[in-house]
Amino acid sequence: RRWKMYAATAAAAVLEAGVAENHLHKGVSRTFSSIWDSLMEPLTAKKAESFLQKRFINGTEEQDKRVLFYILGCGIIRAYLVLEIQKNWKSKKGEYGKDIEKLVEFFQNGQRFEDYFASDFRVKTKREITAYYVNLWGILDEHLPEGAFDNKICTRVLKEDLNLHTLDENVFLYYALWELHKGKTVDRLRKCVMQYLRFRNYLFHISVQQKTVKGLDYFQEMHYNISSELSHANIENFWENAIREQLQNQNLHKIEFRSSISDSYSSFKREVIDFLKAYEKILKENYCEYNGKDYIPQRRIPQVGLIIHFLKRPDKTVPEKCFVNGKVNCSYYYFGKLQKEYENQIDVFIKLRTEFRELSRYLVGIDAASLENSTPVWVFAPIYEKARDSSIDPIGRANRYGDYTQSLGFTFHAGEDFRHILSGLRRIDEAVEHLKFHAGDRIGHGIALGMPPRKWKNQNPVIIIPQIEALENYLWAYDALSKNYSDFQATILAYIEKQVYELSRRIYGDAESDGKTKQEGIGIEILISGYRGLFSAEKGDIWSEDKAAAIEEKLCAKVNNGGKVVWDAGLLTAARHCKKYVKEMERPIHCEVTEQDILIVEELQKILKKKLGRKGIVIEVNPSSNTAIADLDILEENQLYQINKINDQDNVMVCINSDDPAVFNTNVSNELAYIYYGMLEKNISTEAALSWIDKIRKNGINSSFIHHQENDELLVKKLFELVENM
Repeated sequence: RRWKMYAATAAAAVLEAGVAENHLHKGVSRTFSSIWDSLMEPLTAKKAESFLQKRFINGTEEQDKRVLFYILGCGIIRAYLVLEIQKNWKSKKGEYGKDIEKLVEFFQNGQRFEDYFASDFRVKTKREITAYYVNLWGILDEHLPEGAFDNKICTRVLKEDLNLHTLDENVFLYYALWELHKGKTVDRLRKCVMQYLRFRNYLFHISVQQKTVKGLDYFQEMHYNISSELSHANIENFWENAIREQLQNQNLHKIEFRSSISDSYSSFKREVIDFLKAYEKILKENYCEYNGKDYIPQRRIPQVGLIIHFLKRPDKTVPEKCFVNGKVNCSYYYFGKLQKEYENQIDVFIKLRTEFRELSRYLVGIDAASLENSTPVWVFAPIYEKARDSSIDPIGRANRYGDYTQSLGFTFHAGEDFRHILSGLRRIDEAVEHLKFHAGDRIGHGIALGMPPRKWKNQNPVIIIPQIEALENYLWAYDALSKNYSDFQATILAYIEKQVYELSRRIYGDAESDGKTKQEGIGIEILISGYRGLFSAEKGDIWSEDKAAAIEEKLCAKVNNGGKVVWDAGLLTAARHCKKYVKEMERPIHCEVTEQDILIVEELQKILKKKLGRKGIVIEVNPSSNTAIADLDILEENQLYQINKINDQDNVMVCINSDDPAVFNTNVSNELAYIYYGMLEKNISTEAALSWIDKIRKNGINSSFIHHQENDELLVKKLFELVENM
């Protein structure tokens, strides 16, 4: 026991030196306790609007309405209970009116208390439900102290200090459980408390992900979307709550929030202003003292930043792609419309960041997130190219303070959710190789890099995968392995060539001879060049008038007339936008994972680790998230232990983060602690584990895209001026 206490104390001392949160999604950045506290706040007609378009359970519309009814009902019950506690459980019969008394009666007995509200609940709308509760809150308001509707209703009713640094829910639970402990409460009130806690726990269960079904699709549908809807309901100042929530971790020195972006300049500017105003308010109230002229920092200032992320989505535009029609309507290009949306979004981002130079300290990076299998990496190549264009982002020009515009950090979700482990590895490499990554840029998750291939095969002996994904996996593997010598190179490359020949023949048909050589299938080097061309294809180059005309002649005319195409790299790239070939590309096939595949993966993991380590790319590891979503059954199997080992010269730098606190019920300090105790479970000594975790903690601080160099006093001054200017 003494050893465990020492280990815990030593680990805590390491965290006190400061941690950074570099991978946290805005929509689910709050904890369940904070979310529940917001849901329980008094409901006004204005706040009721925030419930109308949201879904709180992955079920039918009627189930969703019932959950909403119980959420709002619990808010009334909590207010009723806190009034009863304040009056020492001695309310007069009928004191709160017939409707509230009846609601309490149904609730305490575990009945479907919505039945009292309507004999046929199915025909009621969410607007009618919220209007009903707005009316009940109006009745309760007569019994509440002045200002209770503003905030902290429990704290005000129970006459606690309004500056108490805790949730209103905690105040309520303390008094309610104390009353239950005394054993003098009436049966009705005891039942109400128990039913209240029962539903609270039910909502926790459906919003916080357990290790039940793996996969990002399941995670988004079942937990992320629900938690995000709950996080934004009945709250007017989301950013203030989200930032305060994270800064309760006293060890947190830097935090990056990830947020999606609209293609409207005014909407994005409003979002950024709201973010900065919330940060400004928190610094004024909790970190600074006003001397009559200026706000002077009294505590270390935690630094915040925003990363905007593009959301990966499948192409759901016109089903029949056409290269010719794409020149007029981008929807006919494969992912053309989505790519155009991303281009508009990065234009908005660059415009705002350029207009207000000091914003480079707060708009610190870009990312691409969400469903990994939905959008190929090549779709983002021109977006990342534009974001790091020195003619647009003029790094080095002095601003009014004499310092420099901060460069933009790049990160990209890859190797997190994959049908084949080769796909995960390929996407990691594609991002690093083709999206202008520099030293210090980061990859989100990177699970494929550290997952044991044989364990993955045992769980996935046969997979279903689109033909083009299988082909590109082998093309990438061939290209990478042919540049790196190994003992089994010849045998493995021959195996890959056979797979490439079969897959390319299925997609492109039998190749036509060019008249000079006897051609058996499309040459693998041509296929590789066509694959690479996806990342370098600029519409002003590949799709120029001359080249487009040549493609129409060599590809479109042959397709329309039933002829055979003489393939070259440019035609292979253009075939991505031809309905005939897209259909074959996306055709799913069953693939048995062979022993040769495992040897390929093992070798490529080594090659990619060396490459990322040499380039200085950082992997953002999210232990709880990775365990819940991926093929990792226990924390000790986390990819970190494979890609960042003690005294391994091929280590890849990693930083530890929480990803989605609301979904996984965690924070970055907890995640570092989980990794630390995982080391101890792997029989690593306490001394070595502490040294290792301290190194990873420092990686987090150093790899953050937030780079404020000025002192806290100047940081505060410049922030306030920026908010005023915007």
